[in-house]
Amino acid sequence: MNPNEVRKYESLDVVIVGAGAAGVGIGAALATLDLDSYAVLERDTVGASFRQWPDEMRLITPSFPSNSFGARDLNAVTTDTSPAFALDREHPTGREYAEYLQGVVDFHDLPVRTGVAVESLKRDDDGFVVHTSEGVIHSRFVVWAAGQFGRPNDDPFPGRLTASTTLGSVHGAPSQVTVSVIQSSSSEVTRAVSTPRSPSPNAA
Repeated sequence: MNPNEVRKYESLDVVIVGAGAAGVGIGAALATLDLDSYAVLERDTVGASFRQWPDEMRLITPSFPSNSFGARDLNAVTTDTSPAFALDREHPTGREYAEYLQGVVDFHDLPVRTGVAVESLKRDDDGFVVHTSEGVIHSRFVVWAAGQFGRPNDDPFPGRLTASTTLGSVHGAPSQVTVSVIQSSSSEVTRAVSTPRSPSPNAA
């Protein structure tokens, strides 16, 4: 490696890709565990996909502080915060929810790096090598929290184009990485069916 490559190469325990609800929530969970060797990589801004919602669009699930698992708010990404209380809204807009996520980042002082694009992700013997627009990161673990619309699968099943109601292209993690789908509700089944298939026999 030349000096510039050495300067841009770092090692972390965890890399989280995406600073939306999932990425910020996982980052906050790691912060409560006092883990300091991690980073949240976001190619745009915190909550960028929410900020792109039309002004009239709202979260369908209402924010309220009553549920069976002890969280303060159904739309919260941590157990001690509430979009309903923070925003004084039962159904936040996308921009409002992004502001809530930014507030969680600020409160927990999360190591979010905006404007950093992940260009490739490869597995090695000790974890993963993440090539980004700002350099190379070696990480023991990678959490792909970039959502379903990062890599297209334009032909998830035969006859899709002739269906009267078509399934939108759902995008998944890079094909070199095994994908595990947790739970079996409609969203998870859609995710499993539409995730790009890899020739690797280990891909799921």
